[in-house]
Amino acid sequence: MENTVAQTAKLIEDKAAAALKDLEQAWAYFTPAALPQPREEQPVAAYAPYYEAA
Repeated sequence: MENTVAQTAKLIEDKAAAALKDLEQAWAYFTPAALPQPREEQPVAAYAPYYEAA
């Protein structure tokens, strides 16, 4: 029984290591894109900022 548990743990570790290697290789091709910057604050119709509402 202990041998089976050890073999299963080893198999899982081997598969996890292989998956991690594949993930690292795939990540090397990823180039993050910059997020679009919001435009300057422009009031929207029917919207009043809290400091102008008073």
